Amino acid sequence: MSDERPRPENESVPGNAEDAQHGVLDGITAAWQQAKDAFANSERRYHDLVEHSLGLICTHDLNGRLRSINPAAARSLGYEPERGVGHNLAEFLAPETRHLFEDYLQRIRENGQDAGLMRVIASDGRERVWMYHNVLSDEPGTQPYVLGHAIDITERVVAERMLREKEQALRRAHDELERRVTERTIALEQANERLRVEIAERQNAEERRERALVEQRDTLAFVASVSEGLAP
Repeated sequence: MSDERPRPENESVPGNAEDAQHGVLDGITAAWQQAKDAFANSERRYHDLVEHSLGLICTHDLNGRLRSINPAAARSLGYEPERGVGHNLAEFLAPETRHLFEDYLQRIRENGQDAGLMRVIASDGRERVWMYHNVLSDEPGTQPYVLGHAIDITERVVAERMLREKEQALRRAHDELERRVTERTIALEQANERLRVEIAERQNAEERRERALVEQRDTLAFVASVSEGLAP
């Protein structure tokens, strides 16, 4: 006969409890590793997006000093990213627009964002037009900074300017054509008026000539009749 007594139903077996704890720890470790991998993948995708984006992605402080800039955008202007970081964004603006930069910073501070067009100078001296939308990031416990997004719309601006110039040229050509048509119409009207006057004068002259011939004929006839009456 065995001395083993039956265990109560709520009494746990030491070996099983340890296995359960290991299982829970393994599950937590696996979940943490998955989260870590997902975060690393997200970080890598974000890094690739920023690194290779042809649009401008940058950050600058509230004085305009650049803290970061994506390489593709920097190189599209002929600069290396290191050339921009630490410099003020105003240094890359067209000289005739730099006086507007302080107004931009003031709008960022007051409104938390700003959008518009900025004219920047590439390393070769050419001017490019960028359309931007920048947002202020001011999280508790961190230094506020501005996250900038911009795209190069120079070709669009040039195309629009050329279209406006063509429209203006077409309008000038249309106005010139109208002017010439008006002048030609006036000239034709004046010529027609001169022709009507000339025709009227010719008709009057012809009528006077005919009256003179009739008077001359009547006079000759009268003289002839008188001469016949006086003849012996």
